[in-house]
Amino acid sequence: GVEVETQPVRQAVGWLEGPSGTLQLRPAPQGTREGPVDSRVTIVRHGGVRLPVELRVELWQDGTVRAVKVVRPLHPSLDEAAVEALFSDEKPDLVLHLAAESHVDRSILGPMAFIETNVKGTQVLLEAARRHKTPRFTFISTDEVYGPTPEPARFDEDAPIQPTSPYAASKAGADLLVQSYFKTYGMDVVTTRAANNYGPRHTPEKLIPLMITRALNDEALPVYGDGLHKRDWIFVEDHARGIEAAALKGKAGRAYN
Repeated sequence: GVEVETQPVRQAVGWLEGPSGTLQLRPAPQGTREGPVDSRVTIVRHGGVRLPVELRVELWQDGTVRAVKVVRPLHPSLDEAAVEALFSDEKPDLVLHLAAESHVDRSILGPMAFIETNVKGTQVLLEAARRHKTPRFTFISTDEVYGPTPEPARFDEDAPIQPTSPYAASKAGADLLVQSYFKTYGMDVVTTRAANNYGPRHTPEKLIPLMITRALNDEALPVYGDGLHKRDWIFVEDHARGIEAAALKGKAGRAYN
């Protein structure tokens, strides 16, 4: 019973942080749609991304990506003037906000960077989108905003937000900011809350590649806590499909797990 509303997309701005290529556009098979249209996606670097690029994207008329090519690198800083200039130049129909400091252990050692990027960065983007009347703002949050899940419970989107680490708290703060812009300003926002991603080009410090690389090097495998913790995982391409569905068909103001 999910309520959906379809929204055509001709130009989008994506704010991305993390290993380049982890979250990516999926080309559609050629000849399966009703003719391509030109579009553009701008991916802006902030923090750890090694390859900031602007992408020229060709879409099919149904909004599915047909082809992608790199156009030019972009300015890496996240500041209000740079963001304002970006929105003025690009006038996007859609913002995909994926930016985050995301390593829990590092958030415990140095939480301020997580507040700056995850909370302040989100507010800067929301304000720019509001000023420029961007038709849709899609925020990629995390299931960690819910906190630990007691067995055998499962969280739905109406579960209370109870983060337990500085990382999760910073994402929860950003999540609530996005919801506030929907309730206060009537902005068209959609939020996704996915589990841990895995897939090609995964950051080596994350659990799955860490265990694999250590095992290959005949090194000790770290055990976290008492070793009984459980995690949910989602393949990165499945997550990308979920983001695509929420961005194009999600109902304004809703969050999707």
